[in-house]
Amino acid sequence: MQVPEAGLMIYTDYPTYGFSPKKHRPVSFRLAGDARLKARLMVVKTGPSKLPEITLSLNGSKEQLNGKKVTGGNLEFEVPGHAEIKVNWK
Repeated sequence: MQVPEAGLMIYTDYPTYGFSPKKHRPVSFRLAGDARLKARLMVVKTGPSKLPEITLSLNGSKEQLNGKKVTGGNLEFEVPGHAEIKVNWK
């Protein structure tokens, strides 16, 4: 899932649906799968610039998940399956 205005792409190892980066911000989508299992979500920069500050929340919660910095300046999150995810940036 590409978000050109933020210079990033979002990858998950679960199928997704409802993704629409052009309608509004934050970007939101839903993961398929079983909520008892964990999925990997990566926020990957698409150019040489650093990623913007990323916030990720689940299922309408105001609590934000913290990502783990990984190789190349990207972020990795562990999220449950069948979750509604919102990704925002500054």
